[in-house]
Amino acid sequence: MKKSASAGFGFTPAAGSHLLGIGVNWGEPSESFGMDLHDQYAVEAFYRLQFSDETALTTDVQLLLDPALNPEADSIRVLGLRLRIAL
Repeated sequence: MKKSASAGFGFTPAAGSHLLGIGVNWGEPSESFGMDLHDQYAVEAFYRLQFSDETALTTDVQLLLDPALNPEADSIRVLGLRLRIAL
């Protein structure tokens, strides 16, 4: 990206507990990817289940609008699942 801006927030229902978050992003593609590309927008929502201080499971969904590297697509959806174990 030539330019990019992001913002987001998270909500924790109780100290040291689960986390719900959402973020948004705007990006202006670099000319190195091609000319006349539309700006790309992204929205992400995630939920982290905190099982202990060392273990967390996070699910997320992302929506990319006018993806810069796939100009034929109007949008792309991505689902994610991450397990974190800290020893």
